[in-house]
Amino acid sequence: MESQRAVAKRILLVEDDELFRRSLLSYLGILGYEAVAAASAEEALMKQEQQPVDLVLTDFHLLRMNGIDLVRTLRATGSKIPAILISGFLSDEVRQMASDVRIDAVLRKPADLLKLKELLPGLLGTMA
Repeated sequence: MESQRAVAKRILLVEDDELFRRSLLSYLGILGYEAVAAASAEEALMKQEQQPVDLVLTDFHLLRMNGIDLVRTLRATGSKIPAILISGFLSDEVRQMASDVRIDAVLRKPADLLKLKELLPGLLGTMA
């Protein structure tokens, strides 16, 4: 069991809605991932700097900096970390902005958990 934990992929979940954040954290844990939570983009940037993660799963609507700005900031540092954007308000404009900053996938909120489960192994380079 220890060896499995050593290779568990770390996912940074950025979500300002506490209930949804807790639910997704629990789900990611059930799937076998090590999930780290942040309530804001600023907190996420600090956590990523302190202990890098393998994937960012971020809400679009956050308090000051939105999820696209978060990924844009990561990309500006040279990071190629996979990213998934989730939002209840997905317009063509949001999808285009996500594409422009090389966000790997966009999911409607409440997130389709089966779709998320299918996406993660490919983005993390692990077997399903």
